[in-house]
Amino acid sequence: MKTYAAAFLLAFVISFLTTPVLRNYARMRGWLDVPKLTRKIHVTPVPRVGGLGIALAFYIPILINFGLDNDISRAWLQNPPEVFGLLLGSLFMLGLGFYDDLKPLSARSKFLVQGLIVTALLLLGLEIDKIANPM
Repeated sequence: MKTYAAAFLLAFVISFLTTPVLRNYARMRGWLDVPKLTRKIHVTPVPRVGGLGIALAFYIPILINFGLDNDISRAWLQNPPEVFGLLLGSLFMLGLGFYDDLKPLSARSKFLVQGLIVTALLLLGLEIDKIANPM
C-alpha cells in the first residue's frame, strides 16, 4: 500500500510543479485557446498544452516503478503486451492532443485518429472487462 501512496504522491508533486511552468511557457509562446466559438465554456484565453504536466505525472512514477521490485512493477509486468499497448496508446493520444493544441484539428480528424489508436490497442489484446464506480 505504501508503494501506491508513494506513486500517487509523486504524481501529485510532479503535476503541482509542472502545471504552472507549462502554463507560463504557453502564455509566453502565445499558445492560448481563445474563446471564439460558442462551444467554449471559458470566457478568457486559456493556456494550451496543460496535458503535458498531467502526462508527466502519469509516466514518471510508472517509469520509476518499472525499475524497482515492488507491487506496482510486479502487477504491470504480469502482462507485458497489454502494458506496452496501454503506454504506447496513451502516448499516441497525448501526441494527438498536443498536436491539436498547437494546430487545431477538426473533430472528424481527431475522432478518426483516436479510432485507429483504439483499434490498434484492441488488436494488441487490450480490453475493458468492466467499468466500476468505487463510490
